[in-house]
Amino acid sequence: MVVAVTVVIFSGLVYVVVQRSLVTQQDGVLQRGGDRAWTVLASGGRVLPGRNFFPPDLNNSSEPFYELFDSQGTPYISSAVIDGVFPQMPSGALESVPADRGVFRNVQPSGGPLVRAYVRAWNRPDLGVSGYVLYGQPL
Repeated sequence: MVVAVTVVIFSGLVYVVVQRSLVTQQDGVLQRGGDRAWTVLASGGRVLPGRNFFPPDLNNSSEPFYELFDSQGTPYISSAVIDGVFPQMPSGALESVPADRGVFRNVQPSGGPLVRAYVRAWNRPDLGVSGYVLYGQPL
């Protein structure tokens, strides 16, 4: 009986450690991808849609994706779709994003799966444009 309880407790602890490690690893991937897109936008480069003529549907894919929003939160470029249209993120996904760093959020786009996302604001005062970069992955 003592051995069984010990095995169950040990298994639970291993699960918690592995789960946290996976979340940390995913957050690192999302942050690097989001920061890459932010760097391109902040330095004056253009982020172009991928060459994928058939972008993956988030309901059927677990691949990371990016989405760019204008300052009002309207998406204008995305590397993924939901039922053929850009993912429509909830308004809270872009709220309270600091200007100097990105934030992690769990968001659920309309008609889509829960997404772990890294969101970062960008600004080009020389051009008078700003917006948000979201780099996410369905959970």
